[in-house]
Amino acid sequence: MLVRIEWNPSPTELRRFGAVTLAAFGVASVCLHFGLWPARSPHLVASRACLAVALLFGVTGLTGTRVALPFYRSWMGVAWVMGNVSGRVILVLTWLLAIVPMGLAARLVGRDRLRLRRGDAASHWHDLPPPPSDPTRWERLF
Repeated sequence: MLVRIEWNPSPTELRRFGAVTLAAFGVASVCLHFGLWPARSPHLVASRACLAVALLFGVTGLTGTRVALPFYRSWMGVAWVMGNVSGRVILVLTWLLAIVPMGLAARLVGRDRLRLRRGDAASHWHDLPPPPSDPTRWERLF
């Protein structure tokens, strides 16, 4: 796991969580209320829900006490699940939309960079060119 979640945060971490949650959900609530984002019409129910989350999570988080701990843990749990799922989805989409088409295109044009096709040869052996015998190449190896 690349990201380690601190399940028992310090009061400073809880206050930081409260400030970020209050700011993010507060901005989302204002944008939804006035129809700035994501649609061009107001969404009052979503705006009020964001405002409730901002006030509940944010204000309790700003106290930095153990009262905010259940909110912090629940939010981090949801974020961890969302991160795992979205990370895997992004990897699969990258594979399907970038790697697979490049491989199919290489096969269609007959490219064989790994020289896996045997051809008419009796073996898979490929002679290498002799190494350069210039002694000055050993003076600077990097």
